[in-house]
Amino acid sequence: MPEKRHFTRIQFTKVILLEWGNQPVEAEILNLSLKGIRLCPREPVFLTPGASVRLCLPLTDVVTLELKAQVVREQEGSWSFEFVEMELDAFTHLRSLLEANVGDDEEIEQELQYWRKSPQPHP
Repeated sequence: MPEKRHFTRIQFTKVILLEWGNQPVEAEILNLSLKGIRLCPREPVFLTPGASVRLCLPLTDVVTLELKAQVVREQEGSWSFEFVEMELDAFTHLRSLLEANVGDDEEIEQELQYWRKSPQPHP
């Protein structure tokens, strides 16, 4: 079956805070792309596809990415989310993080061009 993904996913070992309602839960990042993220919460969560969440990803002591995302699916205890809103600074940091881990700026640039043409919210 041909690969349908348009966005490179990177393995990124980091803890992120997943928030919905008044429920903050720490989760481990399994992979990350320009379009979304896959997480494994450290405790059970009860979300439904389409639910809105807030993600806080500390990159350094002073830089934390705040991202709004939507639940796509749950599979074997991990959750996939699609980013639906982020500040321009957060997007810039995310792009730089991906470029540094992929090692191919041109590939990320092509993904960015695809992302710009697709019908989804932009930073």
